This record gives sequence, structure tokens and C-alpha cells, in this order.
Amino acid sequence: MQYDKIKKRPVQFLSITGLNFEAFNYLLPHFKTEWEEYNDYFTLEG
Repeated sequence: MQYDKIKKRPVQFLSITGLNFEAFNYLLPHFKTEWEEYNDYFTLEG
């Protein structure tokens, strides 16, 4: 799945994410921060 292609197709983007592009971009920085913190704590090594 290629983000650059899907973000140009509003119907497909909504179908995959459940959000329109504007809402997704609004939430993205918040989820990115949470993901990075989670990933720093929980690793594949345990």
C-alpha cells in the first residue's frame, strides 16, 4: 500500500482509514508521537 497514491484518491482513502484526508492529517502527528513512545518501550527483543 502506497500512501502517496492513496491520499490522492478520496474514496479509497476513506475506505481504508475511515477518515477523510483532512481528519487523518490532523490526527497523524498525535498517533506518530504515541507510536514512537510505544515502540521505544516495547521492542521485538522484549
